[in-house]
Amino acid sequence: MREISHKLAFADVPAAIPFDIFAPNEGGGQAHFALGDAAPLDRAVDAVQTITPRWRGGGCHSAFVIPTMG
Repeated sequence: MREISHKLAFADVPAAIPFDIFAPNEGGGQAHFALGDAAPLDRAVDAVQTITPRWRGGGCHSAFVIPTMG
């Protein structure tokens, strides 16, 4: 069965609460999903608060690097 994890700053966050996803048409398991708890949520909020001043200073386009095909 495939594993679906959280990503925070491009890194996997371990599951605090494992959750199974079932296929509604067959009832069998499709994947294990990682439900988070307060700790990853706090890290995500901290990350947003860190990047927000950059967005204010130069617009949202300055906070992201958009890859181009060339």
